[in-house]
Amino acid sequence: MDEEMWDSVIAVHLRSTFLCSQRFARQVVVQGGGGRVVNTTSLSGMLGNFGQANYAAAKAGIYGLTRTMSIELQKHRITVNAIAPLAKTRMTEDLPMFQGIDSLTPDHIAPVALFLASDLCGDRTGHVLAAAGARLYAFKVVETPGRFKEEQGGVWTAQEIAHSWDSIVKSPGIPC
Repeated sequence: MDEEMWDSVIAVHLRSTFLCSQRFARQVVVQGGGGRVVNTTSLSGMLGNFGQANYAAAKAGIYGLTRTMSIELQKHRITVNAIAPLAKTRMTEDLPMFQGIDSLTPDHIAPVALFLASDLCGDRTGHVLAAAGARLYAFKVVETPGRFKEEQGGVWTAQEIAHSWDSIVKSPGIPC
């Protein structure tokens, strides 16, 4: 991938999300009535996807942008959430993972967008909802309990990190 490919995808997905959200938020702050921003991210941004580093980075950036905007705009009664849709569309219908699957339709995405944009969402903000057919779930960055280093002023060696890896990265109920 060359820099032009990287920059163009970042511009289309991440920069445009920022600019549209910024323009909307500025206007809503002036009007003073609160509002709702609903961004679109992707499973590629949440999980990564081979051969799509630029797209995955842009969509992961939208996750971070959504979370930060939700914190910054909450004082103006603006909620900011995102959808990570998984749907069989003209763009994805030829992909092997969609072959023989008819339940991942855009019809499943529209009610999620409607909910997030409506008063039904209330003051819920900073969430990324994935919609994959009839399944809805949230994406969250999870911090593990980690492990404290007590000796030597709390400074770990590379060897100690390697030895303690499982206890550092393990989340309760989630395999390493």
